[in-house]
Amino acid sequence: MCKQESPSGGHDGELIRPGFLSFLSFPEVLKILKETHRIWSGGLTYYSYLDYLQRQASSAWGRRNLRMRALQLAVPTKAETVSIGSSCKTYNLTLRARNQAGKACHLNFVGLGAIYTPEAYRGRGYARVLLKLLEEEATAQGKDGLLLFSDIGSDFYSSCGFQEMSAATFTLELRPTGSVDDCDYQVVSLSDYPSGTLQRHYSRWLARERLAVERSEDYFNYKIMKESYLHRHSKLSWPELLVLTAPEMNGYAILELGGATVRVLEIIAQEPEPFFKAILHFAMSRKARRIRGWESVLAALAPGFDLRRYLLSSVEKNRKILTDFYFEERTWGCPMILPLKPGLEAEFSEWSNFSPCPILELDHL
Repeated sequence: MCKQESPSGGHDGELIRPGFLSFLSFPEVLKILKETHRIWSGGLTYYSYLDYLQRQASSAWGRRNLRMRALQLAVPTKAETVSIGSSCKTYNLTLRARNQAGKACHLNFVGLGAIYTPEAYRGRGYARVLLKLLEEEATAQGKDGLLLFSDIGSDFYSSCGFQEMSAATFTLELRPTGSVDDCDYQVVSLSDYPSGTLQRHYSRWLARERLAVERSEDYFNYKIMKESYLHRHSKLSWPELLVLTAPEMNGYAILELGGATVRVLEIIAQEPEPFFKAILHFAMSRKARRIRGWESVLAALAPGFDLRRYLLSSVEKNRKILTDFYFEERTWGCPMILPLKPGLEAEFSEWSNFSPCPILELDHL
């Protein structure tokens, strides 16, 4: 049960509901965008940011799954108007999981993002109330849990019942003057790669996983549209997402090349080991100084998932190329989960004990 001190809390610490949960109208969304633009625009102008969000909402996946929600505050005026105390986006999310007995099932979750309280209303506990109302609504609808990605650390969301999942970033430092054996692979823009092929590879990979997010072809189109839009329109150097494939690899890797760093967003394949060699070759060919990614990329090497040791043992030349390998705690986009049904956490083991974290980079909406 979330607790909140005054001014939003009563004498016993229980939450006082200062308003009600609602869907946001377009004019209300516009008011929020004027403040959130500087935080989440990704270098887009205000009008491009507005177009970017409209494209998300009107996409095939967005129409079915994406909603803007708010804590509406009743304002005691003659006009009986309302104000927005806090807001967020919600989206339908399905996890495919295996319980302790090894049986696979589907879990219906509500994803939360862009949780925002207007500056004029901060310090009153409205975001906490919004989360509690969303939790109660999801419980009433029979949902299995809530999932979010925190950019503000874990303390606040932990106090609302969310559990922090593992979130470590790995870095592989390279000596760019070296060379590696040639590999047979192709790298193309994500926007040029067929979304149906991505979805087929992903579905085959998903069938063997202990815990992962289900994705449809519409979801891939939605994600590709978002990333491509930022790459084309952002005033920042927003890197283009790339797909690395090879016929014999039977899967794909999604990469991002920015400056001297190759970021690995995900590797989806039945036998992912060859992708690591190809990614190393790609990084060296672009004179990158490091390969970086979230720990979920290394799930194929678990337990242990020592990427440096694997690469050193695979190609003798790598001993002169790989200079360091280390982990750091991720400081943004940390996954947090709130199981809603009694016994759910125990049935699938503690979510925080899944290591490496099974949630992938493209699952972050």
